[in-house]
Amino acid sequence: MKVKLCQGISCLFQMALLNASIYTLQAQTPFSDVFTEGSLNPAWTLEEPNPDSSYQMTGSSLQITASWNDGGSDLYSGTDYSATRVLQPVNPALDWIIETGFSFSPGNNYQGAGILLADTNGIFTNDLQFSRVAERAYYPDAGGSVIRSEGSYVGYSSGNSWMRIEKIGTNYIGWFSPDGVNWTNNGTITDTNIWNYFGVFVIRYPWDGAQINSVAGFNYFDATVMTPLSADINYIPISLAPVANAVNARIINCPTGMQNFAGVPFNLLPATANNSWDAIGSTAAGDSSVQTMNLPVQIYGATAGNMLINLSWGDEGKVVPATFTCSDGSTYTFNLAAGAELRDWLANVYVNDISDYAVASDVFNGTSVANPGQAARIDMQTIPLPASFATKVLTNINVTDYGPTGNNDESYSSSIGAQRAFVYGVTVATTPVFLNVSQAPGGAVVSWNSNYSNYGLQTCTNLLTGPWTAFSGTPFLVGNQFYVTNAITNSCQFFRLFYSY
Repeated sequence: MKVKLCQGISCLFQMALLNASIYTLQAQTPFSDVFTEGSLNPAWTLEEPNPDSSYQMTGSSLQITASWNDGGSDLYSGTDYSATRVLQPVNPALDWIIETGFSFSPGNNYQGAGILLADTNGIFTNDLQFSRVAERAYYPDAGGSVIRSEGSYVGYSSGNSWMRIEKIGTNYIGWFSPDGVNWTNNGTITDTNIWNYFGVFVIRYPWDGAQINSVAGFNYFDATVMTPLSADINYIPISLAPVANAVNARIINCPTGMQNFAGVPFNLLPATANNSWDAIGSTAAGDSSVQTMNLPVQIYGATAGNMLINLSWGDEGKVVPATFTCSDGSTYTFNLAAGAELRDWLANVYVNDISDYAVASDVFNGTSVANPGQAARIDMQTIPLPASFATKVLTNINVTDYGPTGNNDESYSSSIGAQRAFVYGVTVATTPVFLNVSQAPGGAVVSWNSNYSNYGLQTCTNLLTGPWTAFSGTPFLVGNQFYVTNAITNSCQFFRLFYSY
């Protein structure tokens, strides 16, 4: 929560904005880009599976080259998923309009570029994970040089293209334009898939045998939110540093740092040291003892726990309890069951399906470190907490693994970590945190509820550049409120509460 204080107190107001540690759904606010910087905005995710493909920032555009070599760069189950794409996260609950303009002159079989919707910003393993929703292409089966935007391919010969997609609930409306001014409605579809990312892509597959790349230069990507953002959920990503006992070496290019999965932010530790908790991380060979992750937190008003949990191997019947404990001693345990909310992290091995989609979702798909030819994945579990937790302090989150079961060969079980659970990330959803401000002689008073004792007050004079620094004054407690007084000495001053682990 941030509060802005302006000189003269007459323009004193509150701003319900995102801060660096408490994430509302605004963490998924789409952003626009004109690609004029010297490097790609780090908020984009670049996926470039074909090593012969490339991209560059030209100063006026994002130029992407999709290579014909090394098996081509396609997005199709009959060939490969190696097309270069640049994606940003978006809350799937939002309605939006996205638009892009780019230069591209395809003249060979299966060259294409356009707008992409996806359920992951990682490696694709099947056609259901993405939608080439709008595309300028050379596609002989559709008549050669064509364009489409949520409709059928139509003939199109220009080297410049503009595309627009509008999302209204589950309806997607598409337009294309030869000049960015005059638009043609190309079609509307109903799509109930949940798309957590959107962006642009370029493909080239050499069905014709020609050694020709696809090169597209994107001049801008414009994103406009059409529905208001929810301000009733705060997300607090929790560091696993206090309990991490293993380096995640399961998935090639597994994401690290601040990531968003299905609208929930996670702060994932780097893989240069222990970055995950694993039930086999502290055990010797053949050890099938009970292992428990005891993650300390200090969060008031928790409404749900979001965790990235998978099984090392996985077998039906495995149960992994997740227990949440409050400062008054009250607890809540949710039993995550294999085949319902849990499955192993490898495709095609034992537990492969999630049946309880109300709790679990598939949020990251990649490739196995042990077997690069095999897919691997990470799932997220969302566990709603009792209503009574909204007025309590959550102090601990435990995940318990009872050891390998279902295989009596001890050496076999220990060698593969049979049915052992691992945790890759934890985020707690909470009720909103509000800062209050009131006028005082010569300044203002900022206050917040004393239940948020583990939050520190920070201030800055520029939201864009910062820096945020700790407020120098000491809060004083009156009743159930912390207060600080502030003399207005700057033209603008911003405040936020920052969660301290």
